[in-house]
Amino acid sequence: MSIRLIACVLLLVGCANNWVRPSDVDEAQFKHDAAACRAAAFYAPIPPESIFVGAYPSTDPTEGLSDVASRDLIEDACMESKGYRK
Repeated sequence: MSIRLIACVLLLVGCANNWVRPSDVDEAQFKHDAAACRAAAFYAPIPPESIFVGAYPSTDPTEGLSDVASRDLIEDACMESKGYRK
């Protein structure tokens, strides 16, 4: 096997969302909840970054994150609100 292939596999395995679901949730409900949270994160409005240089620092901890990272945080918060945990 090539080293690149092994590195890609390890990267993908490390980035997988491993949610622990409550005992009363079956696989179909889990997939439904995950899809709903993914959709909620995709359609959430993400404001543009400030264009002002030298402005006071923001108190928003998500400022400066990429859109992907912001959407991941939204999706994680949605899943945690439904009772799942990582």
